[in-house]
Amino acid sequence: MLTRQGSPAVRWLTCLLLLAAGLSAAADSTDDGRPWQRDDFTLQEAGGDRSFALLGARGEWVALHFLLKTTCPYCLRHTHDYTTRAAEVPGVRHVFIKPDTDEEIAAWALNLAGRFDNNAAVAAEIAGLPIIYRDPDATLAELFEIPDGYQFHGQVVHYPALVLLDPQGQEAFRYVGSNNSDRFAFDDFAAKIAELEAIPTRGRTRMTDPFPWPEDRIEQYTAHRAVGPITVDGHLNEASWLHAPRSPRFADLVNGTPGIHDTRAAVLWDDDYLYVGYWVEEPMLEATLKNRDDLIYMDNDIEFFIAGPGAYYEFEINTFGTIYEVFFIWDDAYEKLGYSKQAEFSRDHPQARPFPGVGFQPHPRGGRTGFWNWDFPGLQSAVVADGTINDNADRDRGWTVELALPWKGMKWLANGDGRALPPKAGDVWRMDFSRFNTYKQAPPANDHGGWAWSPHGVWDSHVPECFPYITFSDQPVIDRTP
Repeated sequence: MLTRQGSPAVRWLTCLLLLAAGLSAAADSTDDGRPWQRDDFTLQEAGGDRSFALLGARGEWVALHFLLKTTCPYCLRHTHDYTTRAAEVPGVRHVFIKPDTDEEIAAWALNLAGRFDNNAAVAAEIAGLPIIYRDPDATLAELFEIPDGYQFHGQVVHYPALVLLDPQGQEAFRYVGSNNSDRFAFDDFAAKIAELEAIPTRGRTRMTDPFPWPEDRIEQYTAHRAVGPITVDGHLNEASWLHAPRSPRFADLVNGTPGIHDTRAAVLWDDDYLYVGYWVEEPMLEATLKNRDDLIYMDNDIEFFIAGPGAYYEFEINTFGTIYEVFFIWDDAYEKLGYSKQAEFSRDHPQARPFPGVGFQPHPRGGRTGFWNWDFPGLQSAVVADGTINDNADRDRGWTVELALPWKGMKWLANGDGRALPPKAGDVWRMDFSRFNTYKQAPPANDHGGWAWSPHGVWDSHVPECFPYITFSDQPVIDRTP
């Protein structure tokens, strides 16, 4: 490593950067003076005279790496990893971007130089260093709507992000980190490129679509009527459950690869309730959280979402049966659909706060507020563990989850589009079914640790536009044709 203050590479790079620091910085316009556009912009090398023009990169994938303002060791690691492994994924142009001044980037680049191997000749080593492009005032980050508001080193900055543009210059994928250490790993990047290249250009989802999973690959399901009473005890042993069609095996939330353990779900309904059942294979049953609304996603959990026109509901449960609930309302519906007039949805409530999403930011619809104070009226839930929880001396078989959500409790979910409660035959709702694990399948599997009935193409459950389509049928489930 180049760690010595007097190493030739460091001295050479210091002179290069400091001499270049007086050169003109990048402007937020193209060469002919037009304002930057997402499909037409030019970046200037920090403290140098080299530039990157997007129009000149047609025919290549372009990875825009939006690095944090200020010094960040994770930015150094990220830049080093992608630079040293770039040859593993040919046909990709990596563009590293920082909004700092030329002088600040020069100092940061010295630390970057120290991460490169000193085995090769100095000239070759310097030539291999990545170019760092400057984004004055984070103009390009704003253009690409990278969320800001991250407090880091005493400053409020944009979150770290990777935006992938396809060979036609259209955005195909993005990953926004939740903090300075949350980065899209190179192995995941390589898998994403392979996944996208396997999809014909015409069928490839682009962020301009604007959602991260192709519409024609979103799962569809018919929910039949339950026959006879259902006791919510977690056993899923009534005749209705035995006849209910089960979902496909859950697949990786991001890339759609089937999970290593089998997970499936089914939906039933009657005039009083929506019923949801899960069958979860799990060789090592574990749980830690016992208090209602603990952060259940910190355990292995099952999650269920149901979306309405202006809001959506999130439910989580672990093998102890501990539950977590949140009701999210989109900003564009808060006043329009009357939520603002309800005390339970006051934005002044101490358990109400804005929610930006997870890996899919910003959402094209805009902002939303989560209400952690809200509980689904009349909700019933139960879990049965087929094994011994927190005893890994033996091998467990799994667990089942059973939910019953009364239609009369869905008033605020159904608010806004006149949908019937209970639904009518042929009505279509959007619901999401997923499983999150505290572990991942060992490499070379590209397991993100979360699996879903219908993948989202991004590490974010909070994308209702990717939820499966659930069509309600009046046909009794025992009469259906398998």
